[in-house]
Amino acid sequence: MSDLAKAAIVEIILADYVATDAAGKGNLIGAGVALLGFEPAAGVTSKFGAWISIHVPTHLCPVEVPVEIALVDASGELVSMPGPLGEPQPFRVAQIVMIEKPTVPVPVAQRDHIGARSQVVFDFSNGLPLVPGGLYELRVRIDGDDATTRSYPFGVLGAMPPPVIG
Repeated sequence: MSDLAKAAIVEIILADYVATDAAGKGNLIGAGVALLGFEPAAGVTSKFGAWISIHVPTHLCPVEVPVEIALVDASGELVSMPGPLGEPQPFRVAQIVMIEKPTVPVPVAQRDHIGARSQVVFDFSNGLPLVPGGLYELRVRIDGDDATTRSYPFGVLGAMPPPVIG
């Protein structure tokens, strides 16, 4: 395992609304979603977002961090989504995230204590075509190391049972 993988702290939060501001702070509304609603007419989940924070010690910066995000089902298999031409494609995104040393004018000891952080935001404002009643995990892996994989389990609400009368 690399020094980066050993030292990094990865956080994942699902929320009704997720964005980052110009200062790099996460803005989350309805954070901690565990169950997504389902819109039967549209065949998709309710809108939501994913906020992923990667924190590394300052002495490792600047650093390029390979980040992989995947959506898996309850059996651990990658979930397929319709691609641009309608063909199924696995939901996996990989990118390099650059984490710079903080430029905040604070004493070095404080800057080293605070470390450096980068946020990655996914906005699913149109929902996702997931199975009602399904169980899923959003998995994040950094530096190509399975030991650094973090996951956020969630589910999609199924149809409400009909009322019991009598």
